[in-house]
Amino acid sequence: MKHFEILLFSILLCMMSGCVEENLEQKPFDPTVSEGEVAFGANVELQDTPATKTVYGEPSDYNNYSSLEINWLADKDQVRVYCPQASDNSVKSADYTVRSLTKEDVTRYYLKKNADRAIQWGDLAQTHEFYSFYPLTVDGGSAITGLQSDTKVSATIPVAQEKGQIRTITKNGETWKIVTPNMSYAMMAGHGTWKPGDEPNVTMTYEPVVLVLDVVVNAGDTKYNVLGVSVRSENQPIVGSFTYDVATQEFAYTSSSSDSNTLAWVDCQEEGSALELERGQKLNVKFFLLPRNINASELTVSVLLENGQTLRQRLVPDRNRDVELIHGNIIKVRTPKLNPAQTSNWMSMIDDDVLFASQLSLPGSKHSYSYQLYNSERDDYNANTDRMQTYQTLNISEQYDAGIRAFDIKLDYYNGNVVLYVGGEPTSIRFESMLDEIKTKLDAVPSEFVIIAINYVERGSAQNWFNAICNVVDTWSRRNQRSDNPEDGTTLNDGDSDYFREVISTTTVGAMRHGIGIMIHCPSDLGPNPTTSSTNVNLIANYGTGLQTTHLSELDITSSRGQGHIVLQNLQQLNNPKLPGYTGVGLCPYFITEDYHLEGASLNLIQTKMNLIEELFTESRTNNATGGTQRTNNLYVNDVSGYCVVNDSELLSTGYATSYYQEYDYADWDVGHWGRLGWRDRAESIIDYGVTLNYTYQSGDDPANPQEGETRFVRVSDDGSSRSEGGNNALAAQYLNEDVGNMIYDLVNEGRTPLGVVYMNFAGVDEVEFGGTHYHVSGVRLPSLIMSNNFKFSLATSAEIRGADSYDNSGSSIE
Repeated sequence: MKHFEILLFSILLCMMSGCVEENLEQKPFDPTVSEGEVAFGANVELQDTPATKTVYGEPSDYNNYSSLEINWLADKDQVRVYCPQASDNSVKSADYTVRSLTKEDVTRYYLKKNADRAIQWGDLAQTHEFYSFYPLTVDGGSAITGLQSDTKVSATIPVAQEKGQIRTITKNGETWKIVTPNMSYAMMAGHGTWKPGDEPNVTMTYEPVVLVLDVVVNAGDTKYNVLGVSVRSENQPIVGSFTYDVATQEFAYTSSSSDSNTLAWVDCQEEGSALELERGQKLNVKFFLLPRNINASELTVSVLLENGQTLRQRLVPDRNRDVELIHGNIIKVRTPKLNPAQTSNWMSMIDDDVLFASQLSLPGSKHSYSYQLYNSERDDYNANTDRMQTYQTLNISEQYDAGIRAFDIKLDYYNGNVVLYVGGEPTSIRFESMLDEIKTKLDAVPSEFVIIAINYVERGSAQNWFNAICNVVDTWSRRNQRSDNPEDGTTLNDGDSDYFREVISTTTVGAMRHGIGIMIHCPSDLGPNPTTSSTNVNLIANYGTGLQTTHLSELDITSSRGQGHIVLQNLQQLNNPKLPGYTGVGLCPYFITEDYHLEGASLNLIQTKMNLIEELFTESRTNNATGGTQRTNNLYVNDVSGYCVVNDSELLSTGYATSYYQEYDYADWDVGHWGRLGWRDRAESIIDYGVTLNYTYQSGDDPANPQEGETRFVRVSDDGSSRSEGGNNALAAQYLNEDVGNMIYDLVNEGRTPLGVVYMNFAGVDEVEFGGTHYHVSGVRLPSLIMSNNFKFSLATSAEIRGADSYDNSGSSIE
């Protein structure tokens, strides 16, 4: 039986010993093979434990064990074998599946060739050496390469190590949550020797080569909702691509230095919801790290909670103490009882040199100050007639404490002041007050940073509005200088002695820390290239105020120190102006128009929005796979907010005024307002007020196929197609937040990718109530999934901009 030796390692004790090895003596047995092929046996036994790969045996006591068995899973586990003495090159290497054979209650394991290819004997007067590697394919990574013409194999250990089952067990009076590891990361090297005169069967002995951290988290006296656990190295890469010589045990790191591979992550969420660790319970998580020795003083274990709080423990509190962890062993890490974190600090888990704009995933709130309307709307809201104005229920500090790091606001230049604009009215809250509130949060935890997106209120001069905002930001900046200067060690982002940052492609997390990125959504009134003397703001030109696009928008963002590119999804249902003579709330849907309705597009705005969100994820994934500027020059903004027109089960997100009626004497089939052929009357009114258009034709041979310039009599009504006119943000969140959360959770199958800034309704709360109706809005789950997405793949760093492309084998950067 092969065992992993465990090194007991905690804050109080470091005990190292030699690796204990116990081999099973295997007697030859006779699985059927073709003549001339080598027959292999494997020397570990099967344990019937649910898994999809090799599995660890069950220890009798999770608190106290010195070794773990590794057990084959027959018919599933696959390996590659190479023999340099085989008869010719075509049969020196082959892939095999582990099979089992039971006789007289004794189970033995052997390797069965895949397809028709198998290793064949060479000169039987020579000793044959056989080298092998497990697994063939790494989940979340790629298939191994090599071990075909020499003894070297290439493989990748990904940042996010997808888990198996989460089990709850009770042993010796203690309750454990066991995050079953995915054993495709438990990489092993196999070796077998055959000498002339031996039986024509070869027993392969497999030994683990990776370094394993076995982490025990103690909940103590507090309940925790855990998103995941990470281990992070200060400098030395601990995951990524590498080559390993199975014969000599030589290791070489091959990942690009432009990727951040200093963090490994194990997700603890169940279907996207945080794992609940009750008081006194313990959590066990295993990490698989590169097959080389690693300096323990560089490693920190962190636990990320669903509100963005991070609990962490250094493996070696004394940085000057040099403790080397030997690959091929398990290192057991026991945390002390965890103490509640005081603030949300999840950004502290991200490396300084990661490119912020193109790589991060930031949870954000839409219309962030609309929480002020919640108390008045909660009891009086009527879903049939009212348009809900509340998008949030938590105040700014509470949103921040829930992990939110991007805030979308409207500002009004009103009576000489720049004030927050909420629910169609200016408030008494000056923009400076928001900056003061954010400053207090950042001063408490300087590892964090915030994005503020500013939207135009359409009244007065756009230029005066813009100038006033820039003046407020500059004045506040002069009065609020920072005493620290946490730059990222490069010359890319120097000079930030205040709080404001540039949001461009070269900006790093290190430069963003303790800072605020101001993004002004400039209306078209400011022209295609708005400029300002302010060094503290970032401008997005031609940012549409209609937000009615059913396609992704491509925009530029500029600052005084550079520029970047934005890919934007912001389709929303809006409160359009009231129709003539109509006394309702004025919901005339822009979506049901000539442009879209006559093209046969979907009338379900929710589904259309979901399609666009998925399209944005796909574009992000494609850009990141392409590399270069495609990977580093894009900021993604995903607006998941909006409202539903209610009381319609089929077309939940569409609707129109229920009592509007209009007749046209004549209408011409001509190029309409949207630049497409459509019905237009001679008074230039556009027919876009309903789904059911009851046409009466005066001329024309084919009413279904009018010709350009043809004139017909048209009567338009909404008979038989009435919709309720109420707009419901909570109903939209109930659909969108949950569906987008599921989409993010399922990226494990599609491919992880940066999500960018994601604005949502009701950030930080799971349920809201309006008019006596409860809505499940997933406002805790969705930010949690966005936060944790930052730790599930390798992020591009400033080395991508500098053009660095390699590390030496010790992990130090080559400058």
